[in-house]
Amino acid sequence: YISAFPLVVTMLGMSVNVFFLRICLAYSALGISIFFYRSVDVINRLMVNFAQKTQTQWDDLIVAIITRALKITVVLLCVILIGQNILGLKLTALLAGAGVIGLGISFAAKDTISNFFGCIMISIDRPFKVGERVVVDGHDGVVENICFRSTKLRTLDGHFVTVPNEKVANSSVRNIGMRPFLRNVAGFTMVYDTPYEDMV
Repeated sequence: YISAFPLVVTMLGMSVNVFFLRICLAYSALGISIFFYRSVDVINRLMVNFAQKTQTQWDDLIVAIITRALKITVVLLCVILIGQNILGLKLTALLAGAGVIGLGISFAAKDTISNFFGCIMISIDRPFKVGERVVVDGHDGVVENICFRSTKLRTLDGHFVTVPNEKVANSSVRNIGMRPFLRNVAGFTMVYDTPYEDMV
């Protein structure tokens, strides 16, 4: 911009110069935005290294949620900053319309949002972990994976069952893998005239 300023002012006029200035500022802001977007990957790497020191997989799930939320936040803030403050676009009506559209999408994706928050509640409460045997919603099996939308079980007869996280968060969970002992009830039969010494 500094090198082209005399040429732009002389040949194209001041109005074009202002427009050219906004384009250069937007380009610079875009470069800074890309820097912050890539910085999220650095933060993600630090959190992943910290999560790998633990034996649970809940930390990995939380790291993925935080990373995605940070990237979306950076993109939205950069679009608003560049569009409204630098280029002078009227984004107020667009944001209001996006809010209405987002409200409609939230109603349409109610189950998906419920499953996502159910995943967060499972991450906080930690009723089970991968590899443990649980009974959820009548399904008895070993937990193979915990995703954003559902929890995947492998039942004792080999079937693969997907249980929505909303149902897992709102129902009682029997964690058989965390039981401290195994209780076995056995019955013995004997005749009525069995001597006391034989029963003892």
